Amino acid sequence: MKRKNKRKKQFIDRPVQGAVLRRILLHAWVFLVVGAGFTLLVQFLANPFQDLRTLQAAFWRSVGPFIVVMLALTPMFIWDTLKLTNRIVGPMWRVRATLRKMNAGDEPIAPIHFREGDFWGDMADELNVLISRLQEIPDDSHPTASINHHRDLEEAIS
Repeated sequence: MKRKNKRKKQFIDRPVQGAVLRRILLHAWVFLVVGAGFTLLVQFLANPFQDLRTLQAAFWRSVGPFIVVMLALTPMFIWDTLKLTNRIVGPMWRVRATLRKMNAGDEPIAPIHFREGDFWGDMADELNVLISRLQEIPDDSHPTASINHHRDLEEAIS
């Protein structure tokens, strides 16, 4: 089952989303610099005897509007990248939170549901099957039972 409510935060996992965002901005910057450099080289080779001012003017006429448009679109690219990475990171955040609850021995663990449009939906289904199977195991044979029993013994001794 998918949840239809929207996330309030776009930056959920800063290290992951920040790395993706930095990489995309780096690619855009490299594309812009290499494209501008290539354009300048082509203009120079087309007429190698023109003076520097004429070459600069021709360069800014041909590349300037493109640079302005790229700079104007950058905030939209950043926002769209954050929204996309949110659909990847959000479900992983929820899975990690559920795994923390399971490791802590919190009972019962509610099934997890991702939001509509999120990636990894099949992982939620598989994790929910695992959760239901683990909750069917009697407490004596539960993987954390020996750990909890050990803690109880330590508390009783001290």
